[in-house]
Amino acid sequence: MILNFTVPKEIYSQIDSYDVEKPKPVKPVKERPQNTFPKAGIPENLVPENILPKARLIELIQIMNRSNGSHHYSLTHQYVNHENNHVLLLKLANKYWFSIWFNTEDKETVFGYSICMRNLKSYKSYGRGYFWNTYNVSEEDFTEVKHSKKDYLYLHKSVTKEDLDTRKFNSRNVCCLDNSLSTLSTLFLDEFRKKMKNYINIWNNHQIFQAYNTSMAEIIGYSKEYNNFSWKPDFSYIISCSNYDQEFVKKLETPFFRKKINNICNTFIQEFNSPEFDRWNHSFKTAPLKTLEGIDRMYSYSIPIDHLQSLWDYFEQTQFKNSYYNQPTYYTGDWLKENIPVKSFVNMYIKDYRLMNDTVSMVRSLSEKKPDIKYEGRWRPQEFHDWAMAEHWKLSNKNEKLPQDLFPSPIKVDTMTFIQPINTHQLSHWGRAARNCVGSSTYSNGILKKNHFIILALKNNEPYLTIQAILKNSTLEVIQIKKTCNANLAHDEKVQYENAFKKALMIRSQELENAVH
Repeated sequence: MILNFTVPKEIYSQIDSYDVEKPKPVKPVKERPQNTFPKAGIPENLVPENILPKARLIELIQIMNRSNGSHHYSLTHQYVNHENNHVLLLKLANKYWFSIWFNTEDKETVFGYSICMRNLKSYKSYGRGYFWNTYNVSEEDFTEVKHSKKDYLYLHKSVTKEDLDTRKFNSRNVCCLDNSLSTLSTLFLDEFRKKMKNYINIWNNHQIFQAYNTSMAEIIGYSKEYNNFSWKPDFSYIISCSNYDQEFVKKLETPFFRKKINNICNTFIQEFNSPEFDRWNHSFKTAPLKTLEGIDRMYSYSIPIDHLQSLWDYFEQTQFKNSYYNQPTYYTGDWLKENIPVKSFVNMYIKDYRLMNDTVSMVRSLSEKKPDIKYEGRWRPQEFHDWAMAEHWKLSNKNEKLPQDLFPSPIKVDTMTFIQPINTHQLSHWGRAARNCVGSSTYSNGILKKNHFIILALKNNEPYLTIQAILKNSTLEVIQIKKTCNANLAHDEKVQYENAFKKALMIRSQELENAVH
């Protein structure tokens, strides 16, 4: 039972704060004054006053502080030209400031730059030392300066011609001077490029300091000398880095090859020091030399020098000049030397070096297992390859007899002759001659298991048709029929084949009937 009581006014006035339905008084919240000072600060000493007046500098900084992207790739910039002083201001990650400036008339100082940040622990440790590592600086390089009650760290540098000549200047010290400057200010970039051309080599279509930061060794891929900017390739470098056999080196030391190799090096050096140089497409190509060595190695370094000289001239003017994937990679002992004339091998190699590399790898295996094996075909890349493939297959697969239940002996109908293969090696030989894959174990195993028939048709005693058929009840169903090179039959060829095959079945049927009687 709930009892309700009316509280007199006098009492209510004493206890009204307990009333659960009476709105509670809202306590006034003290507003904290907002910190309007920019997170990145106002580095008023970022640019010397004789380059850009402080008032103008602060004005540009305040414009840049309107952008507060804090990602470490966030970049804001301003460019100004003040009395022939070209100044580029950069703010990175809303934490770090950079400036680059130069005067078009100043011959003593090429350009100057500065780096600044607020002297805050979080800025200095940002990204686990990201800033120090990326820009190749340390805190000891900076000077602490206090202005407007804030602590800053400053680094100011002037770069002279001597600094560039001795490579004392490192372009990594300045934000985006290497890679992204072109996306920041075309006006600054164009003027800066004009001035820098008087002091360093600049490659067209590359960043300003790309050539300055790149050694010849880096272009060539000689890691041992990557940081040695005075290193240049020469004859001794080619010999020492190639690990060539001494027999081949002796040939290279002759005047003809020494001149050719020196010419490769000197041409590359000239290109490298030219504004037209393209680091991705240059003339330092040693592929002809490697191809030459590979062929000479196959012949146990017995190829005469004059023959090698004529080959060099050819390789230098063809696709071998630029390809690094055409060098012979397999040594076949004395087999090539004893069985294939050098000229014949080289002619085949030039026509189809990829096919010949594959052929040589198979010949290597063949000559190890059957040193007496002989090739009696023509010196044609495809024929030589097909022979090697067939012989290699024979070594890997034993010769098994195949059933000839349909056509135990050849049956000739007009110009066609139908046969079944006697054994797996004959089937492999047919596959090579007909340029198809019927010689593989897939088809021979199917014959042995009596899953299908493989019927071969010759026309005028030359390979013509390869036929695969299966038996369904009393119907022989042809599931695949191909001419040489897996070509399809035309309509009139199908009619001719059907008529001839029907006659062949009738002839075979008559043979069986006669055998009974």
